[in-house]
Amino acid sequence: MTNPIHSYYRHPRGWFTVYMPRQREVRPHTITVCRHTWKMLLRYVAEIRGVPLEHVTFSIIGY
Repeated sequence: MTNPIHSYYRHPRGWFTVYMPRQREVRPHTITVCRHTWKMLLRYVAEIRGVPLEHVTFSIIGY
């Protein structure tokens, strides 16, 4: 059985490693900043909102 956290992170990883650099031709520094911002958002949701990372959804982030 696959770990839901690992299957979830496959999507953002693909976004930062495939979509942004190859399909959108985004500069490496911009990708680094976006990745850092994403990590900060997840940390906020986990620490301040008290939502475990395995339960994070876009609807939770949107509130």
